[in-house]
Amino acid sequence: MADGAVQVLVTLRARGPAARICGALDATTTAAALAELTPLLRLPGSALELDLSEVSFCDSAGLRMLIDLQTTVTAAGRSLVIADRGAVVARVLELTGTESLFA
Repeated sequence: MADGAVQVLVTLRARGPAARICGALDATTTAAALAELTPLLRLPGSALELDLSEVSFCDSAGLRMLIDLQTTVTAAGRSLVIADRGAVVARVLELTGTESLFA
C-alpha cells in the first residue's frame, strides 16, 4: 500500500459485514473508502462493523466520511459498530467532541 493510500478489508460475520480500514483517511482517500464501504449495506445483516485500529492518519475529511457513513448506515436501518477506534481516530473524535456520535 502506497503512502496516503487506504485499504478496506472485508469479512462477513453473522450480524453483517465487518471492515478493517488500513491507511490514511483524508481528502484524497475518503471517496475510495466510501466506494468500498457503501455496497456492504446490500449484504445481509443488522450492522456494519468497523475496525479503525490501522488508520494511520485521519483529518476532517476522514471524520466527515465517518459521520456520513453513520448517517447512511442508520438510514438503511442498520447500526454502525466501531469495534476498535484505534489511537488516531480516537484522538480525532476526542478533539472534535464527536465521540458520542459513535457510541
